[in-house]
Amino acid sequence: MHFAAAALLAFVVLAAPCHAQRPGGMLDPSVLPERPTHSAGLRADALLADRQLLQLGLEGTRVLGRSVRLSLVAAGGVALGGDETRGSARGELTARFLFDPDGRHRWGLYAGGGAGTLYNGDRWDAILSLAVGVEKGRPAVPGAHPFFEIGLGGGARIAVGVRW
Repeated sequence: MHFAAAALLAFVVLAAPCHAQRPGGMLDPSVLPERPTHSAGLRADALLADRQLLQLGLEGTRVLGRSVRLSLVAAGGVALGGDETRGSARGELTARFLFDPDGRHRWGLYAGGGAGTLYNGDRWDAILSLAVGVEKGRPAVPGAHPFFEIGLGGGARIAVGVRW
């Protein structure tokens, strides 16, 4: 009986941590690529409301955590309505929550929202936005990641683009 207790005590005290007990879970952190802290993107947006806005934009993104991204978007294009075509512009700050930040699936789902300002060809308006989208690839690995997005904000919106 004393031998069994001594053997159990020796096992508990002398046992090395298992692989799954290492910091970082199942993978050794030294073999993982370093997560980027910033990214950039190009996007094309269609905003459908009283006027149809077609815009091309630039996006700068800051990684706030494993699953959260904060982006600043600057876009410009045309506002179509009636017999006139006018210029349009938009500046927006958005946050995205990634449901698959490790890229376990080919296309990862995200949802987000933000606030900004929109020039629709007649006037500047403050806007709030909500969007859901999918992004291809692993967000934690550098490279080109195409995305598709639908949402509301300044009208119904559809966006496609690439982030890297």
